[in-house]
Amino acid sequence: MFTHLGWSLLGPSGEVDRLTSVDQLSETIARIFFAVFLIIGVILLINMLIALLSHTYQRTEVRDYIICCCCCRCEK
Repeated sequence: MFTHLGWSLLGPSGEVDRLTSVDQLSETIARIFFAVFLIIGVILLINMLIALLSHTYQRTEVRDYIICCCCCRCEK
C-alpha cells in the first residue's frame, strides 16, 4: 500500500499505474491515503504562508513604531 503512494509521488513512467492492485480494498485504501496526504500538504502550505505573512507584518509594525518614536523625539 505504501509502495503505491511512493510510486504515485515519483510519477511512474510508461503506462504502468502503480495505484492499481490485485484487490479493490488496497487500491481504495491507497487512493484514500493519497488524497489525505494531498489535503494535509495543502493545509500545511497555507499555514506556512500565513505564518510568514504574519511575521513580516509584525516586523514592519515594529520598525514603523521605532521610526515614529525617533521622529517624534527629534521634533521636540
